[in-house]
Amino acid sequence: MKAKFTLAAAVVLACAGAIGLLHRRAPAAGGADLKTKKAKISYALGYTVGKSIRDQEVEVDADVFVRAVRDGLTGGKSTMSEADMTATMKAFRREMMMLQKERAERLAAENLVRGKAYRDAHAKEAGVQVAASGLQYKVLRAGTGKQAAAGGIVTIHYTGRLIDGTEFASTYRSGKAVIRALGQGVIPGWAEGIPLMKEGAKFQFVLPPELAYGKRGSSAVPPGATVIYEIELIKVQ
Repeated sequence: MKAKFTLAAAVVLACAGAIGLLHRRAPAAGGADLKTKKAKISYALGYTVGKSIRDQEVEVDADVFVRAVRDGLTGGKSTMSEADMTATMKAFRREMMMLQKERAERLAAENLVRGKAYRDAHAKEAGVQVAASGLQYKVLRAGTGKQAAAGGIVTIHYTGRLIDGTEFASTYRSGKAVIRALGQGVIPGWAEGIPLMKEGAKFQFVLPPELAYGKRGSSAVPPGATVIYEIELIKVQ
């Protein structure tokens, strides 16, 4: 998932990026004027901030923005009073919070619809079992060892992805299995699903948002998303 810059971070980076602008009168032409380390860092920071502001759909006057950064860096006199800037930024932050909330709610509603359609179709596939909670699971490989227990401690490998195939987590990347206590700090789908497994088993779980990350999502999972986990149970403690 791509993380978004906070407003504060964007402003800090913008100030850093503006250092390069102070020494340039014309924009880069195919990178021809980006020969020094300072120039490259300045351009990279400036471009990143600009793209972040655009991605967050914040409307700014680029010329005024750059002029304000230059004034701040050089100690120039501000054309706004400190009180006016404080009031403006407070109002802006409120607007941004409302906008982000509306976007999250809209995205969650869209993901709920897409997720339900996916789960309805997936439930009809061969080998898929559906629990009363809405948990869907399929045995990819049966286990023959010790049965996991609710609230127990297990060692697992897993991969997590969204219904569009985007992978958001995997222990296989590092090659290191992880230990998890099923009664503490795991999502409801894991707490319910893993106790169905025996050591050596590998299951696929399709989890509705109420058994995963809910309508708010997480740093890696969008709000209201249905998620898919493939879990391999290595050991039951």
